[in-house]
Amino acid sequence: MREYKILSGIFKLNNMKKIFAFSLIELMVSLVTISFVTASFTPVITKKIKSNNTVVSSSMVKPDCKKFSDDCSLCYINKCLICAKECQEGEYKNIEACLCETCGSKFEKCLICSAKNCTRCEAGYGLTSNGKCELCQKGYYSDGTTECKACPTGQYQNETGKTSCKNCPTGTYQNQTGKDSCINCPTGQYQNETGKTSCKNCSKGEYQNQTGKTSCKDCSAGQYQNETGKSSCKYCAGGKWSDSGALSCYSCPSGYKCNGAGTKTQCSSGYYAPSGSSTCYSCSSGEYSYSGSSSCSSCSSRWSHCKSCTSSSCTSCSSGYTLSGGSCRVPCSSSQYYSGGSCKSCSSSFGSSCSSCTSSGCYSCNSGYYLSGRSCKSCPSGCSSCSSSSNCYSCYSGYYLSGGKCYSCGSACNSCSSSGCSSCKSGYFAYNGSCYKNCEKTYEKSSCTKGCTLASVGYRDDWYYNEWKRSTRVFNYSTLQCEVIDVHYGGWCCTTCSCSHPDF
Repeated sequence: MREYKILSGIFKLNNMKKIFAFSLIELMVSLVTISFVTASFTPVITKKIKSNNTVVSSSMVKPDCKKFSDDCSLCYINKCLICAKECQEGEYKNIEACLCETCGSKFEKCLICSAKNCTRCEAGYGLTSNGKCELCQKGYYSDGTTECKACPTGQYQNETGKTSCKNCPTGTYQNQTGKDSCINCPTGQYQNETGKTSCKNCSKGEYQNQTGKTSCKDCSAGQYQNETGKSSCKYCAGGKWSDSGALSCYSCPSGYKCNGAGTKTQCSSGYYAPSGSSTCYSCSSGEYSYSGSSSCSSCSSRWSHCKSCTSSSCTSCSSGYTLSGGSCRVPCSSSQYYSGGSCKSCSSSFGSSCSSCTSSGCYSCNSGYYLSGRSCKSCPSGCSSCSSSSNCYSCYSGYYLSGGKCYSCGSACNSCSSSGCSSCKSGYFAYNGSCYKNCEKTYEKSSCTKGCTLASVGYRDDWYYNEWKRSTRVFNYSTLQCEVIDVHYGGWCCTTCSCSHPDF
């Protein structure tokens, strides 16, 4: 067998095309195999080969590479030089061992790699310049294919190891990259959208006095704001007003007052205000006004002879006139009432017994009558005043009151009580509550008993005359005393105060 001697030389495989390197190696392997088969001795290879970054001499290459793997086609000592094994995604080829190993076993948090470096990291990890994976910090993110990137403006990330950033919520903004939080909108501004790099100014007529808000507030009534982006509103001056959300204030309308608070308030009746007023003014005496008036009017221009009034009626009249139903008229007497522009008699309209009245009926009655509804009715006989037909208050002369009724004293009696007559008419004499024409039962007479308040009649036994005699007390004008005189039974009566008697 012809022996082939391979000339020594150094081939740098990394600088040659793979197809040439692989063809050369296959040629060498074929020559070595032929030498073993034909000559049955170990060839001496002097040519150096560089494989897998390892330079070896051809005399060191062993043809038995199956101990590594069926995919190892060239090896030396304990290293595979050429490995044809195909690895899956997430694995890399260990040529020396001719094995596929996971990327994570060589590069921490690596998903896809080569034997030299990682090409894709787990989510939330970024690739470094030296082919390793690093955890993305707050404010950064990565999907694993690139380095960790800063969150863009309008976004933030407050956690580590994230694949994306979060939009700034409403009421906040972020105008810088790589931030782990957002900034609250300042006073005078708001933000009603997410993921924004700035806030919006409050419009005219609005304000915002708090931070981090999604909207602005309208200025209250009596305030205004003519600028944007403000944290407060301005107050209207006196005599001016505004509605809520106003850009400016307006002059107060007539009939209203606009005070320092800037709100408008309608003037009440009896008050007035010209336009631009900060207060309502009271109408003068003898004037009136309606609610919301700009001026006052004279009472007499509406009600004749009216001295003072309200917006609805006269309250007092000029001298010589009386107030009636909210207007002034000539006064009527107590026994008259006003109707149809003139005074009318109560007695002619409601009966002679009516003493006072109005157009609707009688309100008081003459003596001896009582009021029933709006008409007068007679009291019972002898009753001078009463409340009804069965209840008297007082009686006429010649009657006395007992149990709400009047009883007659009698034809000869002037005055009496329930116990009897207390005084008799002329020509009659009182005795035991009754009046008598003759002296048969008494010897006293009103004129004779003057000064004798306890005049009495009695009997006594006179042994001198051996008969019964009557005695009575009379007034003695000589002694100015009340004395007892004896009168013979069947005698005569005293007729004057200077009484005479046979026994005197």
